[in-house]
Amino acid sequence: MRSLFLSLLVASSALAGTPTLMVAYFDNNSGDAQYDPLRKGLADMLITDLVNVSALKVVERDRLNAILDELKLSQTRVVDPKSALKMGKMLSAEFVLTGGMQIQKGKLRIDARVVKVDTSANISAQAVEGPLDDFFSVEKDLVDAVLADLAVKLMPDEKSKLRRNQTQSFQAFNAYSKGLDASDRGDQEEAARQFKIALEADANYAKAKNQVERYDAMLKLARERQGGALDGVIAGLDPKAPDFGNKVNELLTSTLMARDEKTVAKGIAYLRTIVEKDLRPAIQTSIGTSHPEAMWLPVLGDRYLWDPETVDLLPPIYPYVLARYPDDRMLTQSNFADGPKNIQRQIDLKKTNPTMMKQQFDTIEFYAPFKANRAAAQELFKLVATKAPKK
Repeated sequence: MRSLFLSLLVASSALAGTPTLMVAYFDNNSGDAQYDPLRKGLADMLITDLVNVSALKVVERDRLNAILDELKLSQTRVVDPKSALKMGKMLSAEFVLTGGMQIQKGKLRIDARVVKVDTSANISAQAVEGPLDDFFSVEKDLVDAVLADLAVKLMPDEKSKLRRNQTQSFQAFNAYSKGLDASDRGDQEEAARQFKIALEADANYAKAKNQVERYDAMLKLARERQGGALDGVIAGLDPKAPDFGNKVNELLTSTLMARDEKTVAKGIAYLRTIVEKDLRPAIQTSIGTSHPEAMWLPVLGDRYLWDPETVDLLPPIYPYVLARYPDDRMLTQSNFADGPKNIQRQIDLKKTNPTMMKQQFDTIEFYAPFKANRAAAQELFKLVATKAPKK
């Protein structure tokens, strides 16, 4: 088998120089969708290792994703052999590395094969396995086996590079894989969140750090662009006009009472603009003056009472609002002054059952647009905390 492959490899190299290898996403044969993101992580890890080998050209993951999108296979959990070969041809790859992974009872098994694109011939077949927690060693075994079948001669420095693990933490790698999957689905905020979880699990995980920095820059630019547009909306209103408060209240009501994530995102951004620019829109009522920010900021906070990842950011909202609007009749004529104690009591009660919290927030449809905007809401609440009175 190996001599046959070597002859093919030599022939291909003679015609086209260094052979090109495409690493396809491995099928998840575990029967459990929670492991789907590891398909992306495994391919990324293999690509990262194999690009260290000067005797091979390896197709980048971004190019692979572009072809998957073109073939409308980006959300497919199983890529059949014909599609994999078609992708290889479109990417001008001589060889495709593909296969499947199976995770059961804490054990990992990877079945891999190398296919020659122009003949559809299976050049190599390998199976590696080990404990799931030892994912990285299993992946290294696969790399060694594939390179042996490719009869690739490694340089001394390449051998040492191939022995290095990107991380020793499976928790970090799993979160990184989820980040890649979220990014491929277009959920940039979830991708950023998962990459940060990966970096928190392993502060030395260079690839996670690169992704965190990349997404921080992307989200900052997006916020600046969105903020500019939203500032324009509020800037189009005259803060000195009698109806300024009413119009701002209409904006917050129409967005924060919505049920789609894009509209809710606008409402959160409106509130952020009010906090950042120290705007204090007011409404005159029959009982006196009230303020839209004093009403809608706590309402938004209530949406995240069931979110275990956000709930601890909520307490500063109440002292912030009380200190900012001490004469607000809506606040003074209610029990809002007890808000700090009441919110902490609710938080403590909910945190006694974190599983129920997560289940409520993840499964109740009402919370879906707020979950989608979790990162933006968290940034708003952190900003409020910097402006709240210190204890």
